[in-house]
Amino acid sequence: EGHVRRWPREVRRQIPDMWLDSVCYAHWNHPGLRLCNAFKHDEHDHHAPDDLIKAFHISELTNLIHFDFGSHYDGLEILQAIAKPECSIRPESIALGYIYFGIDTIKQLSDSSNFSHLQSLDLRYCNLRDAEVIALATSSTLHSLRELKLQGNRITQEGIQALASSKVLANLETLDLRLNRIGAIGAQALAESEHLTNLQWLLVYGRNVGYSAGAKALSESAYLNPDIRRFWRYHANRG
Repeated sequence: EGHVRRWPREVRRQIPDMWLDSVCYAHWNHPGLRLCNAFKHDEHDHHAPDDLIKAFHISELTNLIHFDFGSHYDGLEILQAIAKPECSIRPESIALGYIYFGIDTIKQLSDSSNFSHLQSLDLRYCNLRDAEVIALATSSTLHSLRELKLQGNRITQEGIQALASSKVLANLETLDLRLNRIGAIGAQALAESEHLTNLQWLLVYGRNVGYSAGAKALSESAYLNPDIRRFWRYHANRG
């Protein structure tokens, strides 16, 4: 709804502000919503989950490609609705951070062909463990993913090794693993990955990779981007 106010300027000039206000509370099949490509579920959202789920089966809303569920647990129900074969929405970005969920939700996300266009996935602070990360890494549909944010979860070296060996995630350009228990072994797996060669940003903290041991492995990688190696070479030398 909030994105209704982000219509192109040339469209806004032709529409009174009060009409824009009313569209925020309009029925989901309002023709004006065809101009929106993003959905944000915030704390002031007045729509019930059932209404939202029904809305995502309306053909006029198939232009929605960006979803921010704003740490609402309702987002899990909506995600499940999008994963169903009868839904024609094909998300390109999903932010589902700060919501605890388990392996079943991750498998829906990983296995549904409706997410084959997904380029950005934000799962920060979702209490994810290795099993959930392995499900993502072995997905058959997430080959378009460019950005994966996994900050603040409970991932250990087992999950990191799965990410490092994942062919489906070979197009990743940004991987955020901060505040996970990567360890020196996990850092070594990232450094030796032949599938993460497109990474431009690898976000981890020194304490998450065993300080100098992990930094040394990342700095000497034969596969990681030179800028990433240079950054970790500095930290390895400091250690």
